[in-house]
Amino acid sequence: MLGVLVSRNEVLLMAAILALLTNPSEERFQQQLEYRLNRQGRHWLESKVLSHATTAVHRRMNFRFCSLILTEPEVAYHFFGIFNYWIPLPKLIRRRRFDY
Repeated sequence: MLGVLVSRNEVLLMAAILALLTNPSEERFQQQLEYRLNRQGRHWLESKVLSHATTAVHRRMNFRFCSLILTEPEVAYHFFGIFNYWIPLPKLIRRRRFDY
């Protein structure tokens, strides 16, 4: 044991500061999609999702510690950004209009 105990609050504070400093931008979103599309040996489902996402109309919601990109209804995924990484999230309900 190192003899140093870190409280839960300190760990949460450090995670929040790290999330704040590494909140990904829209440019990072486009770079990550292009990298994944150009990568060799990708899964067919991943390439299908990403090819639709690169041409989709989207809106970014910035929450300081994380971001959410809402895409048009034809795309089956929204994207959640945290720690300089974008994670695709499947849509549970498809809307007819882009009225977010």
